Amino acid sequence: MEEIAKNNFYELSVNNSKNRVHFKIKGTWTSVADVPNFMDDWRKTVSNLKQGFTIEGDLTEMQPFPSDCEKLNTEAQVYVMQNGCRRVAQIASNSLIVMQINNLSDDSGMMSILKAFDNFPDAEKWLDE
Repeated sequence: MEEIAKNNFYELSVNNSKNRVHFKIKGTWTSVADVPNFMDDWRKTVSNLKQGFTIEGDLTEMQPFPSDCEKLNTEAQVYVMQNGCRRVAQIASNSLIVMQINNLSDDSGMMSILKAFDNFPDAEKWLDE
């Protein structure tokens, strides 16, 4: 696993053998100023992958986003889809978080490749299909 970014707000790493991104959102983002390198980190992450990559999104520590962070995440979703993402598994236990991410995914068009899970083994199995 190659770590791309790790800070107080998110982690991004790549498993090249699975052509997979591991993305973890942590805690409360108060504004986009909290995550100034977010899009650059996504660009670097995607540059390490082949077309048809998958994303495992760990939202278990995420708190709801303010609107400017929603826009940033929608931008990231559009970017990964335009650059070859095949499937996204989101792992979350908080229904409010799932609803917020689903709304963002509706806006970005990602909903067609996104599936929600409440555990990592089921998410990994689906991504491996």
